[in-house]
Amino acid sequence: MRAERPSRTAEHVAALRGLGTFLPSPARLIDDPWGAEWTRHRRLRQLAETRPFLAQWLSRPAWRWLLYMQVRTFALDQEIVRFAQSGGDQLVLLGAGLDARALRLRKLGLRVFEVDHPATQAQKRTFVEDCATLLAWDFERDSLKLLPARLAEIGYQPGQRGCVVWEGVSVYLSESVVEETFAMLRELLANGSVLAFTYFSREGLRAMSLSERLIRHVVARAGEPWRFGWEPSSLPSWLSARGFALEHDDTTATLAARCLPKEFAAKLRRDQRRIALATRCRPE
Repeated sequence: MRAERPSRTAEHVAALRGLGTFLPSPARLIDDPWGAEWTRHRRLRQLAETRPFLAQWLSRPAWRWLLYMQVRTFALDQEIVRFAQSGGDQLVLLGAGLDARALRLRKLGLRVFEVDHPATQAQKRTFVEDCATLLAWDFERDSLKLLPARLAEIGYQPGQRGCVVWEGVSVYLSESVVEETFAMLRELLANGSVLAFTYFSREGLRAMSLSERLIRHVVARAGEPWRFGWEPSSLPSWLSARGFALEHDDTTATLAARCLPKEFAAKLRRDQRRIALATRCRPE
């Protein structure tokens, strides 16, 4: 991203979350009234709220993208809920963007730490600073090796289990930065901690639909090109070599079939973007 402004992709993702209200009620898995407010799309949100039938008709061409964000957000939210139900109480949003989880999941009572670029963070600081501890971090300039110590300084308990959500980030990174990130996570996370993350498969980056190629071109021009993907079949061994055990790894299409009515899940039946959960497992 460009240093002088908030991430463009973070704004787009927040808008897609916030505009989920365009969808018919059976297709709404999450409610996020903040996302559109933090971007330039608040008037569209107001249209959806005041004239829902008109909004649904106008937004039909965008339903696939709105549904994708519903599924992605819901799946990650559910991982956090399960972590909280298991007794965990600290959550790190790594590259938090304009995500509103600190507000949306506030009832879970977690200690939330948001780490992101200062320009993006400034756009939502006044909304979330009473329910999250914010740490400004320039991932291109600040050393990831220092991040565990900085989080500990502001209240993260490294000896206790934590949950890290790494959403919509890995695809923008170089392979070396991905390695540095996992080295940092090895240091930060206690045994039994969990990491929920999204990623593209390498094949998915090579064989894209026309609309996906268009989006790839647009985000590249905004200074945020797609770069990195894993091969799903090799992800378990890749994670194991770095101190993590893969718990599950699902495509958006699979998740949509589980949580959406059939008519809406069908719109994502070819979507191969992925969400994985891994557990930190130190050698005995």
